[in-house]
Amino acid sequence: MNTKSQISSWQLFSLLLVSRLLTTITFMPVLNLNIGNTDYIVSTALGGVLSILFFIPAFIYIKKNRGITEITDSISKKVTKAIAVIYALFFLMYIFSTLTRINLFVSAVVFPQRSTAVFMVLSIAAACYAASHGLEALGRTGSVTLLFFILSFIVILFSLRERFDFNNLSPALYDGIKPLGVLIWGTIMSTVEPAALMIILPKVSGRLMKSFVVWIICFISVASLIFLFLMSTLGEAALLQLFPFHSMAVLSQFGVFERMDALLIGTWIMSAFVKSSFLILIIADLLSESIKKVKRSTLIVFMFLIISAVILIESKSLMLFKANLSLILNSVLFLLFVVAIPAALLIIDRFRNRGEKE
Repeated sequence: MNTKSQISSWQLFSLLLVSRLLTTITFMPVLNLNIGNTDYIVSTALGGVLSILFFIPAFIYIKKNRGITEITDSISKKVTKAIAVIYALFFLMYIFSTLTRINLFVSAVVFPQRSTAVFMVLSIAAACYAASHGLEALGRTGSVTLLFFILSFIVILFSLRERFDFNNLSPALYDGIKPLGVLIWGTIMSTVEPAALMIILPKVSGRLMKSFVVWIICFISVASLIFLFLMSTLGEAALLQLFPFHSMAVLSQFGVFERMDALLIGTWIMSAFVKSSFLILIIADLLSESIKKVKRSTLIVFMFLIISAVILIESKSLMLFKANLSLILNSVLFLLFVVAIPAALLIIDRFRNRGEKE
């Protein structure tokens, strides 16, 4: 991967935070039955803290100031090509997951009882076009999107202050320790952004370690706060909604403006656009490592066709939709690509360097 810096550490912070917060606000509690609403708040905070243990490889890569492809280049060019391909497939899976949730949201809320095919294809085309403009432009877009995201939620939460009631919260651990453990594990397994960080690291300038630590703190703080407001305003009713954060926004009003859900919808779609563009750009850069003769623009066009086809097929298949959101599948992918593979490469590189010194 080209090691020329094209993005600051704080721009990367914005991209990663938008990506993770989008996953948070698109959660669907109907997939987790018999879990008290307070457990969602606790699991978000504890899951965020415990995830640090799984980010140890990412911290080491940041300290070494070397990305995954830089490590593999020192081992073998063939290893670099293999790693590039499997990580490209990994990020492609998460594009599918992101767009599947957005497609469901749009079909259920924005365009109910209408086909979302045209909207999704145009959205994917826009994301691919943005990716073709490079990381620097995307970094600036991510910063603006994060600002819009934060301001939107400040307005929505402020407008709901009178509905805030701790009595709406259920007792913690009301359903036992196991459901809370499942939620904590799900929170950790959904945080795949460090994998992107370890890939994109050669293109980042600035104090990345500080930005990464701040990213972790901001995610835990913001996600816990919005979950607290969600459960304190909607109570147990939040767990009966397909997209509870949208239901919360419907209740909000600010001055003469009623139903601030339009603001949330805009935030939602804009965040999905940025996240998808970011992942498409990473995939294009990775595949260019393996397929030197093919231009990045050609790879992006190819991805547009693949992503569009999969999303349109998946929208008509309940089985594929459930598989994409499977906790078991997400756990395997997280443990492999965020923990195991990066750690194994570090160990191999360490022994190789030790052998050269001897």
